[in-house]
Amino acid sequence: DSGSSAVYFAPFVANAPQGKPSYTTGSLPSFSFSINSWRFEDLVKDLDSFRIAINKDNQGWVPYIENIPVSYEKVRESGDNKRRSIVPSNGNGVYENKTKIVTYTSNNGTIEVQAKAVNRQTGESTDKDWDNGGFLLPKGSYLWRVEAVDRSGHTQATGERTLFVGGSRQIITSRSWFPLTIDSFTGVGNSLDWSSVHPQDIPATITSSSQTPTITGIAVAGSFVTATIDGTSSVSTTTEENSRYTLTLSPLLSGNDYSLTLSVSDTGGNYNALPEVQLLSEE
Repeated sequence: DSGSSAVYFAPFVANAPQGKPSYTTGSLPSFSFSINSWRFEDLVKDLDSFRIAINKDNQGWVPYIENIPVSYEKVRESGDNKRRSIVPSNGNGVYENKTKIVTYTSNNGTIEVQAKAVNRQTGESTDKDWDNGGFLLPKGSYLWRVEAVDRSGHTQATGERTLFVGGSRQIITSRSWFPLTIDSFTGVGNSLDWSSVHPQDIPATITSSSQTPTITGIAVAGSFVTATIDGTSSVSTTTEENSRYTLTLSPLLSGNDYSLTLSVSDTGGNYNALPEVQLLSEE
């Protein structure tokens, strides 16, 4: 039924609000999407599979993870399922073959899929990236979407989402003037001018002499500023009426290297971010 919206999908979320650009330091990100449960029986009957498609640096769309089964029951006892089960599950379980891991929850209502670090053709273990026959995504800016493929080969795609992989220093803002700045960073400097207005001046690597750095800066009053370390650990604060904010990072281990992203958002759907910075905690 290509003329109607038979399915809807939740966006991939990696420490970013829904609908905003997502960030990951890993080169094997997981993708999650949801199925409209009241149309599920039609989907099982009419669809062949789902797939994840990517478009790196606007070079064109290509399939990334293919042949994602529509339901867990179809592959629960499949011979290629490394986690096959003889026990009926009502649409909750894990399907793992040579190239991917697919997790079904909410009675097949939510599907999460992740490619494995293997050769795309043979399924043998490899640390090669996508451009060299593997599944690891090289650093960069990606668009991604989920595509539903019917039994005749027709496809229906979700809207595009933005994904930054492995420390891309590209940023996207929701509007031309929604600024974010850093003017002080404990252990790095107390008089800085790092801004989304001129992101090219922000260094790619910094070293802090403090194991609990505090960041101060300016953003739109009432907006939410979030600092994310290594794509998983984050702290947030609300910008004060004078447009000032103060954030104290989670404790850093001496001598360790971290990836740091600072972003800002508000309840009106506006957002911005500074380029990712590699943060070295001084020994």
